[in-house]
Amino acid sequence: MNSPSVHRINFFEPIPQRIRCLSFDKFSSHLAVSRSDSSIEIWDTKENPYLEKIIPATSTTSVETVTWCNGRLFSAGLYGSITEHDLETLVPKYQLSVTSGCPIWCMKFDYDGKCLAVGNEDGHVVLHQLLAEGLEFYKKCEKQEGSILCLDWHKAGQKIVTGSVKDIRVWNVESGRVVNRILLSKLDKKIPTIVWCIAVTSDMTIISGDSRGKTSFWDGNTGALLSEYGTQKNDILSLVVNESEDTIYASGVDPTITMYMKCNYNDLWMKSFCRVVHTHDVRALHMAGEFLVSGGDDCNLVFTKYPPKTVIQFFPFCQKSHCIVAAAFPCILLSYSNYVEVWSLGTAGNKHKPTNLLRLKPKKNENIISSSISANGKWLAYSSQFQIRLFCLKL
Repeated sequence: MNSPSVHRINFFEPIPQRIRCLSFDKFSSHLAVSRSDSSIEIWDTKENPYLEKIIPATSTTSVETVTWCNGRLFSAGLYGSITEHDLETLVPKYQLSVTSGCPIWCMKFDYDGKCLAVGNEDGHVVLHQLLAEGLEFYKKCEKQEGSILCLDWHKAGQKIVTGSVKDIRVWNVESGRVVNRILLSKLDKKIPTIVWCIAVTSDMTIISGDSRGKTSFWDGNTGALLSEYGTQKNDILSLVVNESEDTIYASGVDPTITMYMKCNYNDLWMKSFCRVVHTHDVRALHMAGEFLVSGGDDCNLVFTKYPPKTVIQFFPFCQKSHCIVAAAFPCILLSYSNYVEVWSLGTAGNKHKPTNLLRLKPKKNENIISSSISANGKWLAYSSQFQIRLFCLKL
């Protein structure tokens, strides 16, 4: 019996998209994963996690932060507007501009799910009330110097904690004013410390991760530093507190995820252990039930828990087919994020090398959601968010 010929396709060069931010909804057990192309993946985590749907990016889309509220998904980014997404049609329900339209870096709902706090580039914390038909402007807190890079709500809903360049601020929601300010020390006199991520617990303990590579624990009422750990050599980009508020995870440019646990006898936070499940920067950490979900520049979505030690890893290209073979021609269709290519296949013995026959790209730079080619290589179709195109090929 003759052995079959094997085609080694070394001309397919897809670009994996980094994970930018995560958000989990306890109401629906859905996890939103935003990637660097501003697409948003919706994962169902009720049983084994799987990719349920993808909200495609468009040329006018930017996603820097995502958040859920009782099954409703919101995103915001560089264009200064908040978008609520229709999870059935996968198109925006509406877009709401915030203040001057400057970039939005962070947003989060309070624990009652009634008020959305938005932090933007010009130093404002803007509050919106959630109604059945959408968001309604409620209040704009006093302006601060520098951008609001991260924020978190206290569980009582009366205070918001924000992080920016040089300092941490505690805001009174009712008055819209700062009631406490914590200044951070510098590693270098010329380089200010940047607070990249922040969280606050019920007892008003503030946890921050910064550009010095330090995870710091503060008394939010007095501004006193309780403890500080410089276990990372580079910026701490993300941290998360579990639901019982006795465990914290932090990571960043150094992909090591460090776990901190609260001591029962003195209420101090101590470093517990480290885990390494990524190869590059970890930009997002989030709790999804009993799992810690992490993602970053290596593009992999990872679910971990301990004990027992469990690691579930999802690679970025295993969720849909990017290569379709038209065996009768023979040729192959290669699908990228915003264009498709058709290549003729080579033959054994290198008598004929693979040739790029055509490239099709949507006119409006739309992202391609799905594509296919007929078995005889005469028909090609692709779909974007707004249209379906069918082509008759004469190759």
